Parts: sequence; structure tokens; C-alpha cells
Amino acid sequence: LREQGVISVGTIASFQDRLFCADLTVITGGYDAWFSQTGDPYVDPLDPTHPFYGSNTYGSVRTKRYQYRMVYSAEGEPRLFNTGIMESEVFVAESGGIPGNMIVNANGSYQFDPDYNFNIGSESSLYRYFLYGDWAGPDHVVLYMTGAVAAVKAMDDGSTATSGIFLKLSGQGYNTSSYAVDPADDIAYYSTGAGPDQIGGTPDDIMDEYWLTGADLSLVNNQQGNISLTDPSTGQALVSGSYPAVLRPYAEQVHNPASFREFSQDGSRILKMEELADKLVVYRDSGFFFLSRSNTSLYSYVVDPRYRGGRIADFRHTIIPLDGKQHLFMGASGIYSINRSSTEPKPVPTFELGPPFWQQVPPELAEFVYTVDNPLTREIYINCPLGYIQDDSGAYLDEKGLPSTTKVISWGVVAYDYIQNTLSTIDASFTAAAAMRRPRHTRMGPEQVWFVMGIHQADTNDEIYIGTSHRQDARYHGVIARYGYGPPEVGSVEPRRIYNRLGYGYISRLKSGLIDFGDSFSDKELRSYVLELSSKYGVTPITVKLSTTTAPQGTEQVETMGRDSAGNDVGFVVLNDVRDENMIPLFVRAPYIRDEITIFPETVTNTASYGDGDYVENQDEFAYGATTVLDNPVKIVGRTFEVSGIDTRATTQSIGQG
Repeated sequence: LREQGVISVGTIASFQDRLFCADLTVITGGYDAWFSQTGDPYVDPLDPTHPFYGSNTYGSVRTKRYQYRMVYSAEGEPRLFNTGIMESEVFVAESGGIPGNMIVNANGSYQFDPDYNFNIGSESSLYRYFLYGDWAGPDHVVLYMTGAVAAVKAMDDGSTATSGIFLKLSGQGYNTSSYAVDPADDIAYYSTGAGPDQIGGTPDDIMDEYWLTGADLSLVNNQQGNISLTDPSTGQALVSGSYPAVLRPYAEQVHNPASFREFSQDGSRILKMEELADKLVVYRDSGFFFLSRSNTSLYSYVVDPRYRGGRIADFRHTIIPLDGKQHLFMGASGIYSINRSSTEPKPVPTFELGPPFWQQVPPELAEFVYTVDNPLTREIYINCPLGYIQDDSGAYLDEKGLPSTTKVISWGVVAYDYIQNTLSTIDASFTAAAAMRRPRHTRMGPEQVWFVMGIHQADTNDEIYIGTSHRQDARYHGVIARYGYGPPEVGSVEPRRIYNRLGYGYISRLKSGLIDFGDSFSDKELRSYVLELSSKYGVTPITVKLSTTTAPQGTEQVETMGRDSAGNDVGFVVLNDVRDENMIPLFVRAPYIRDEITIFPETVTNTASYGDGDYVENQDEFAYGATTVLDNPVKIVGRTFEVSGIDTRATTQSIGQG
């Protein structure tokens, strides 16, 4: 892309065997100066440490951002972005080709002297050194003669067989995968495994720092012999001399071409591109449109404008496929979804029931919001910075809850269960996350399926960055956490389950909305409450809190009261043996009822007697002593309310809801 004058791209997508790049920053002036100067032309041209800044051509290179421009590669060739054209026998390199001079020597050899300091011969380049000599192979090139002798030559006219033209380092005989040219000295060849000091394992053994310069390329046939090209005006072999030409990959001849497209209608930026069935959805600041394959060769894709308005994917890294038929994304005004027939994004009703967390993200943190699919729990995680940590008076706090002069990010993860259409939150932040499969060695199918999360952690505020979690013990910095479940281990019949979090137990809380049992106008009498759990899991202490209120905006009254081990009154009931004692007797009368189920972490302090590293993490340096967190998963099958309606037709309901 840099060879096409593209400095950077804002978003990348793969669609129908092509690589799409959009939101382009390009070189608008000084292209010749940039690629002719000494040094690596593939670094950031705005980097003040680059040698270009000290050269006499400084200031001649100009760049401009075209946030509405798109370029896509040739079909099946993600590196091929060449779209140059011939005009009046002059090659115009819109975005590709190596201009230079083809030199015909008196001894019959051909050389190519490039005008630009391109990265020829590297793994990422379309211009490869002689590999196999295959026609239409990855190392096959084409010459476009751009001077008085104007003809396209793709093969060696002097050979009896169709051979093609190929590049080779001339006169040195070195294996190009082992040797490179020093940009400061055209005749100095160094082993890339040793570098200029000729000693392997030293800091200068960096292959990418070597660039081919000068007339070091020879043009050969598929036998690595001299080619012979014919002047079409005379019918004779080209005489010795220098001929202006452009070198281009032969792959252009066999692939559907690359192309630039501009969508400058309103000048808004292309935010993201994501595949949806047979379409590519192009999201931009003003809406979105679809790209679909066309039946013409002039334009490979047709544009289908769909929506312009305010329901935008402002948080562009949250766009995620859902069930293969729709996209889900987070905007500044809510969570929306679209499908391939949508004319406008639709709000996702489930998210409308919870707090509007999308309104709490500071603008400078928008790029740190992203989504990821957890296939094990069948949830979509929205990793979202929910503003800054503050107390009730608005003063800033640190991760420990102490007064702070710096702003510390308050992170949250909203988990959307796309099977049950429910929401939950996680009190941690994840720098990155992905699903992984560990394959079996002897049979088909995964041996284990992991959902892994990267977490950056620190023990001081000086080391806290975006997404950092605070730890009180000495085990901080980058860590990997696993969450979810998988098939049984070899020799076991119990499924593998991982629910603890890096040695820290976490509180699991399930809180319902206000329940009116279909009648918001009258009271209900609740006589008992039963919590039903799956028998596939163990038993752990569970706290249940039931509360009532007379109106949706009213103050809730806790109806379950108990005492803790110290004799203090608490607003919940603890069910210790849920299999046999899972009913809470009540006598409550109210229009609205809410239940809240809480499971606290379970720990042991004797780490020497419990240390399965796959399930727990031993905290030898834990702040409060040696502690091990145990897994204590439960699965809630349902809750049964013994309730009956009373036709009270409460006056407070008609007033409170008005």
C-alpha cells in the first residue's frame, strides 16, 4: 500500500477474496522525493526521528486524509493493489508499478534500474526474486515500455518456449533469502543472519533494515538465462541502451483488478467495514451502505445506499455479527441491530431495560470500547469504560477508593446473553479476549474450548493504563484469564468448568426487574419463594433478598431479614443446603416484587492442601495471607413464586404511574 502512495488506513476488511482498506491517508505531493531518499520509505513520514527530516527534501512531501476513500485489492491477491494506467504511451502509476530504466548491455544481459527505493524481494512485496520460474507464478513480472519503444512484453522472445520474465540479483550469485543489500553501500552484501558485523545473534541481525538500491536487478527467463526482447518497429532484438519502462506483477493479468472508490457525498468518514451474508456493510459517520458484487468489469461492486441518520456505530469496534444474519453495534444513543434487508438500524429492546451505559463513555475513550463473542457462555461482551471513578460529591478516586488527583477509568463489561435475551455485568476490564480451540491429537473435535481474556494489572496508580485492574498482591502486570467450560478431561466424566478470576473471588449477583405478574394495578400476596437449581452442579451458600414497592418510582422495602454470624441484622436469607432447604416462607402484600440472588466467593487458606493449578491460582503473596479461591458454580433452573392476586385496584398505582 505504501508503494501506492497510501500512508495509513483507518479500517480494513476482507470480503469475497479481496482486501478492502478505507479511510486513507495518502501522499499528495513529493512521492518521488519520498521514495528516492535514503532510508526506509515504509515508516511513518511524520516521524521526526526519520532521516528524511534532516534531508534537503524535507517539506516537499505532503499528505492528506481522504476519510471517504476506499481501495480494494485484486481478487484472490490481498497484496495486489496496482491500478496504474497507460495514457499517450506514458504510464501513469495511480497506485502501483515500479518505474525505472531497462538497461540492455552489450553482452546481451538485461538489467532493471528502479527509480524508487521499493522493498523488492521481501515477503510482503509483489516483486519477488527468481523462485521457480513458473509462468504466472508469484515471481513472474511484466515490462511496460514507456518510451519510444512502446510495447508490452510478458515473455522472452528469444526462447523457443514460453518462459516469462523474472527478477534476479545481478552478478553476485547470492541466495536472496540469506543476503541483502546495505542501503548505504550499493556493493555491500551482508548475510541477514549476521548483519554488517558478520556475527550472528547480534542486534544488527534485522532483515527488514536492508533495502535493494541501484541497478542491482537483472531480468532473466525461466532458466535464469539472458532474455531477448524484440523492437516491434524493426523486428530486431533491442540494441544496447537504456529504455524507460515500468515493472508490474504478472498477477494483474490473471486476477480481477484492484480499484479505488470514493464516496464523497457528505464527506463523512468510513468508520468500519464488516461482512454480512453476501454484502459488505460500510459504516460511516452519517449512516451505512451495502456493497454487492456487480456483473460488470468496470466496477466490481455496486453501491446500495441504505440509511442516513443518527443511529450510527459511533463506537466502531463494537460492530459484531450475530447469528450470521445481523450486526449488533453500540452507538451514542443506544444499542442497535441491522440485517441485510434493513433500511435503518433498530434498537435492541433488551438493552433498553437497563441503564444507558453508552452515554457514560468519555469521547476520548471511544476507541477502547469493543465487543467479543464468548461462544462458551453464548454471550456477547461489550467492554466499555464507564467514565471515571468518583464519589458522591464528584471528587475523583483511585482504584482503591481513595482520593486521587488523576482520573482513573471505571470499567465495566456488559454481557448480552443472545439465547435468553438477558443482560449482566462483570466488574472487571479485559484488554483483549478471544475464543480458542485446543484440537485433539487422535480424533476429530476440540479437546478443550477456552475463552481467554488478557488483563493488564498494576499495584500502583503510576502503572494504570486503559483497562487496567488494580491488585493488592505482588502478581500484577499482564495476565491471562480463562472463563467458561469444556468437555471432561481424559479419565474424567465431569465437564471442565473454570469460574474463578485469578485468585480473587467475585460476587455473582442476579437481580430481577420489578415483577407485577401481569397486573400492575392491584396488590399480590406472596406466601413462599422457591429457588430451583440444577442437580448437575454442587451446592454453595446462596443469599436471597426479596423486596417490594408500591410503584415503579417508589422506595423499595426489604422483606427478607436475617442475621449474620456476628448477630447483626442483614437484609437477606442464606440458603445453605439448597437441595433440601430451598424454600423461603413469606407473607407479603404489594403490587411489585423483586428478587435478588447473590453467591459470594468461596476460599480456603491452606494452599498446601489444595493446589489444582488448572482450576485455581495460589496466592502465596496475597495481601491478607495465603488464600486459594475455589470454583463453586451453580446453575439456576428457575424460581417459583407462590402468589395470588388481590383485586385492590390501589389508588396509588393510578397516581404513581401517571
